[in-house]
Amino acid sequence: MTDTIGPQLNASMKEAMKAKDKATLVTVRMVKAAMQSKVNDSKTPLEIDDKLWVEVIASYVKKLNKSAEEYKKVGERGQEKLAEIDGEKAFLKPFLPTQIESEELAAIVSQVVESTGANSPKDTGRVMGAIMKDYKGRVDSKMVKDLVAKALN
Repeated sequence: MTDTIGPQLNASMKEAMKAKDKATLVTVRMVKAAMQSKVNDSKTPLEIDDKLWVEVIASYVKKLNKSAEEYKKVGERGQEKLAEIDGEKAFLKPFLPTQIESEELAAIVSQVVESTGANSPKDTGRVMGAIMKDYKGRVDSKMVKDLVAKALN
């Protein structure tokens, strides 16, 4: 797989600098810093490709989602930060694979529950593992967990 996301991010960074778009510039720099941190990890392959970029961006978006949850708890004082986080996620969304949502995700959960023979909440890990193995990066693990819990209760 080639590296097309890296050059796209570099181009976005240059455009953001010219346009004095601080929000985009901060987002790109944070993602590039996350990539550099990943590359410095000894377990990371030496080749930087789109698959690795997607992994890093998805991880960053996951962190943004956790931060958003915390800012929602703060209430009105967190609204400005929530808007910034939404802007970051909107900028990064095109770099990620299309997410599987609602009805399609519910269908996948019921099919995996059936195929694994899961029938109690004790089987949650087995069902989650099967779904995440096949659909990693394309599904929201929290949403999957909620659907699995509903299916097994």
